[in-house]
Amino acid sequence: MKKDILLFLNTAQREYFEVCLFKEKKTICYFKGEQKGEDLLEKVARIFNQFKLKIKALKGIIVTVGPGSFTGIRIGLTLANTLGYLLKIPVVGLKTSEFKTPKQALNLGYKKLKGPSFVKPFYGKEPNITFPKTKI
Repeated sequence: MKKDILLFLNTAQREYFEVCLFKEKKTICYFKGEQKGEDLLEKVARIFNQFKLKIKALKGIIVTVGPGSFTGIRIGLTLANTLGYLLKIPVVGLKTSEFKTPKQALNLGYKKLKGPSFVKPFYGKEPNITFPKTKI
């Protein structure tokens, strides 16, 4: 996997998301943006266009699984798992406590990249499910 393109997605924070593109284990693009779910896919597409890369060049995805923002985690995992499924590439999930920087996430996730896979979220606690109030 030396010359492979890898994508790192960190959507666990409420305030921002991070997208990082690596080639040959070197950072070729890093973006940190305001946490808006609708912006993530558009930003990833723009990055690939900016560097004149085809999405099929992607050989693996490293994504945060939590704990963190419930909605952010779902958005990041949905994008990562969908791309992984469509491209038949590995997706590796990392907890936010396992790394501090995208480069650390790459080094840790790189070791775990194997065949096609998908990851599940880790919310860090049981869901707080409420029931609708009914009129008596």
